[in-house]
Amino acid sequence: MKTLRNGVVLSNELFIEYQNYLSGSADYSRDLLKKILSFHFDGFVSNVKQYQDCGVIIPKDIESAMRQSGLVDQTLGDLARDYTIYKIILTNNPDKHNFPYVNINDKEENVSVSVTGCFKVAERRSKAVEHIAALCSGAKELIIYDKYLNNTDRGVLDRIESVLDRIIPQTTVKVFYDTLLTRSIKYLSNACQHRSFEKKNFPDLHDRYIVIDKRIEVMLSSGFDHLSFDNGKELTYVIRSINKKTLRLSAR
Repeated sequence: MKTLRNGVVLSNELFIEYQNYLSGSADYSRDLLKKILSFHFDGFVSNVKQYQDCGVIIPKDIESAMRQSGLVDQTLGDLARDYTIYKIILTNNPDKHNFPYVNINDKEENVSVSVTGCFKVAERRSKAVEHIAALCSGAKELIIYDKYLNNTDRGVLDRIESVLDRIIPQTTVKVFYDTLLTRSIKYLSNACQHRSFEKKNFPDLHDRYIVIDKRIEVMLSSGFDHLSFDNGKELTYVIRSINKKTLRLSAR
């Protein structure tokens, strides 16, 4: 089983900048380095291939540890998806804005260091949905909390079900919920029979949450339907690594 690391992946350009800094070279941008280090968490996630592609000499102990951990020849996208909690690649390339890239030089970039995504009224939310879906991929247990998931408005309910179907992985996963309607459970179960659902009573909270395998929490400022509704409210989501002491919601 792959070990998810509390870090992010750097594009090759930023990886070289970071390595120049580590080596004591003066050949790096202080402005870029400051932005890179704001995403440092427990370190950056790389592999043998990235060192080789960037022409950076890899110390033997680091190479040995990487090979032992399976960090050998993945693409950067696979590395971010399969080996990191946050599923993103930092870049400064002005042409790369789509998920999984987060552009540290773009003042309009939605995803920032918390890791937080912010979307204005009428701003497309596809990047947010893709990001949250990537976080949930491979999960064995999800808690989905929004006290308004039982909204009976047909349009709102259609949007909720569409978003949840994209977020919940189509694999064997247990989903704990508080207010989902029978209609929604039937819709999501028919879309993938490996999903199972169990009702739980959770504390009355203001925000909306997804808890992933008791390790990652995604907090939404607006309802799940606004993940698909581009003309609705502003939307912010915050991702944080959690443990037993910081867990707000638990199904067991």
